[in-house]
Amino acid sequence: MNPKHTGHSDGTKVQLVTDYGKVGFANPDQLVKAIEEAQPLKVGDYAKVVEPTAGFSAKGQIVKITKVDDSDIPYNTQGMDGKYTGWYEATDLVRATDEEVAEAKRKLEEKRRLHELEAKWHAIGRKVGEFKRGDVVKTLQEVGGHPVGTIGVIAKWEPDHSHLIEANGETYFHMALELIAPVESVVNLHGGDVA
Repeated sequence: MNPKHTGHSDGTKVQLVTDYGKVGFANPDQLVKAIEEAQPLKVGDYAKVVEPTAGFSAKGQIVKITKVDDSDIPYNTQGMDGKYTGWYEATDLVRATDEEVAEAKRKLEEKRRLHELEAKWHAIGRKVGEFKRGDVVKTLQEVGGHPVGTIGVIAKWEPDHSHLIEANGETYFHMALELIAPVESVVNLHGGDVA
């Protein structure tokens, strides 16, 4: 809809007038949103895929417009991860909302963090969360007298994945931990085997 004239009816709504005459009223914020959504996509805009390009994207995926030309398939795109996601016709995409873009970015960041975590554990030859006696860890939850961020050493591992942590001369069972240093890298100044 391209209103050629707008006028206030009662101070709170806008009357829409097109080439075909008066077509009703809208709140000012609704009018701004409708006009924005009707604008063609441009480089840098985010869109949601309605009709995927085979092998490059999935329905509902959020993509970024990287190039626009005047062909029948005008939009070149990339995914949130920067990978090429194909060319699209105008009807294959809809403008993504701010919320959809924020959620796509959140998921991408979550995936990146998980990949980094898996790589960190893989580098020491363990599965994610595979702690051992003697590992230096940081607590991620408060338990008893151990506040979040307490640095300690795993004294005992339990099959239910709770770990007995020695810290500040006390021991508590913790389940939420971050590995600071694996036992293999800890220097034992007292001699003898930590494990």
